[in-house]
Amino acid sequence: MASDYIIEKANASVRLLTLSGERLGGVVFLQPYVQHRRGREEVVDLLNAFEPFLPVRCADGAIRIVQKDRLVEVELDEVPLEDDDRASGAREAVVELTLGTGESYTACIHYEVPTARPRLLDWLNRLDQRFILVHAASGPRLVNWRLLNAIRPLD
Repeated sequence: MASDYIIEKANASVRLLTLSGERLGGVVFLQPYVQHRRGREEVVDLLNAFEPFLPVRCADGAIRIVQKDRLVEVELDEVPLEDDDRASGAREAVVELTLGTGESYTACIHYEVPTARPRLLDWLNRLDQRFILVHAASGPRLVNWRLLNAIRPLD
């Protein structure tokens, strides 16, 4: 039955890692649009939105409501869309990330900074979003920077 109150949503497959070390695979629900830019909602938009909880449909069909602040990272199947103009001016850093769970891996971060403050450290100290995109050998991941133990620049 059609309703004016139902909003069609797209699905995106994700693999979540919680602070307790639990790994959870499932699907999150994305809106066909976002307010702050053109295009559909991406997983990064959903994770960085104000709301503290996130519904996830697990592989068994059950819905779990997960607290975003307890998510260490989210593995994605595809890289989120990037604004070409912004991406062309971004710096790149190869880093070793040590997660709050104790796991470590190497990844690449693209970041934008003013020319007066060009360091990765300056960008990290000014982050206002919960999750940042990193490019690991196994694919793109969204990492909750508040739950990182350390970031070690490798370049």
